[in-house]
Amino acid sequence: MKKWIIIDGYNFLGRVHSGLAVQGRSMEQSRRDLVSRLDSLVGELASRITVVFDGAGDGGAGDEPSAVDVRYSPANKSADALIHQMLLAAESPDAAVVVSSDRVVRDAAAAAGAESMGVAVFRDLMMESIAGLRGRADRRVEARFKPRLGDFFPRE
Repeated sequence: MKKWIIIDGYNFLGRVHSGLAVQGRSMEQSRRDLVSRLDSLVGELASRITVVFDGAGDGGAGDEPSAVDVRYSPANKSADALIHQMLLAAESPDAAVVVSSDRVVRDAAAAAGAESMGVAVFRDLMMESIAGLRGRADRRVEARFKPRLGDFFPRE
C-alpha cells in the first residue's frame, strides 16, 4: 500500500465515461461520486488520497466530511501545476503515486521522484478494491447470521 495517491481529478473524470462520469450528470455530481467512491478506499489503497481539480471549487466535492483531501487549483494555476508543486513540497515524493493520463503530469511526477499510473489502470484497481471490500463485508454479514441448529426446529 502506498502512502499517498494524488489524482488529476478532471483528467480522471474525462477519461472514465462509465460508472463515475455518467452522461447527463452534472460535473458537481461526478466530482461528488468520485470522492465518495475514493472515501471507502482510504486505508485500502493508500493512507492518504488527494484529488486535485482545476479552478476554484464551486461546491460539491470537498464540501462534505471525507477522508479524501479535495483541492482546487487557484485561478492562476492549473491542477497539473498544483500537483507538481505538491510533489516538490512533499517530504517523500517517492511515497506518492500520481494518477493521470496526461503525459506531462506523469513526466513531472517522475521528475519529482513519484510513481504514476494511467487512469484506466487506476480505475480497474479502484473497482477491484471496491468489489473486495463489498465481498469482505458480505462474508462478515454471512458469518454473523449463520443459521444454528435451533433455527431449523420449532421450539415446543
